[in-house]
Amino acid sequence: MAMSGCDAADRAGWLRGPPFHAAFLGGPLIAGLCAVAAAAARPELFGLIVLPYLWLIGYPHLVATYTRLAAEDARPRLRRLLALEGPLLVLLATAALAGLVGTWALVTLYLYAQWSTSRARATASRAPMRAARSGR
Repeated sequence: MAMSGCDAADRAGWLRGPPFHAAFLGGPLIAGLCAVAAAAARPELFGLIVLPYLWLIGYPHLVATYTRLAAEDARPRLRRLLALEGPLLVLLATAALAGLVGTWALVTLYLYAQWSTSRARATASRAPMRAARSGR
């Protein structure tokens, strides 16, 4: 019996195969490097480069978070903290960090958070494959 493309990809540890992984990992990397190069060459374009990122990536996550908070009635105190007080605390902490240390600290913290989040997602995405291999 011949293996399908998906079976072969699963056995090799790929989700959909090498071309998918190359595009999934290399595409954002190349786009990010191009954005950095453009912003470094012409700093006045920084806002035009960051705005689409915030609009396409940041806002949907924000909307999803607030939608989930609105639907959850079980813990109103936690909902109030996350919806009202949390953003204010984040704003104050961000302003304090930028004022006391500098904006380089904000960029470093942001990039570290992105790196650690993507690393955690990669680890979590491999868990079902490991469980399937071990027979659990």
